[in-house]
Amino acid sequence: MQNSGVIGALKGDRLPGVPKYQSSAAIQYNFDGIGGAESSIRFEHQYIGSSLTDFTPAGALEIGGFNVVNARTTMSYEGYDITLFANNLFDSKGITNAIHGMVLPITDAAFRIRPRTLGITLRADF
Repeated sequence: MQNSGVIGALKGDRLPGVPKYQSSAAIQYNFDGIGGAESSIRFEHQYIGSSLTDFTPAGALEIGGFNVVNARTTMSYEGYDITLFANNLFDSKGITNAIHGMVLPITDAAFRIRPRTLGITLRADF
């Protein structure tokens, strides 16, 4: 293979940290809620495929290969919104990046996605 001009990369190599496959989908249902409030419920799914942290498999760490599901429900009435949400509903431990040990050569470090997050959002239009 021909050198691509980047040290350690050959023509046709995948970029580090870029999965070969990823996908996302969402579904939302709108309905009339309590007291005529406009309401909705929404689910989102995202898949991030696996990838490597370097151009060459030798010495690279594998990252990715995880799913994330988010859910939320919203009620809107006369300029006021209340939203209940759950991000990373199933508490996926997905790894977005990793590096070889900086302090000890036998220890690798991994950067994980945000853990399950539950919350409420209030909004008012004036």
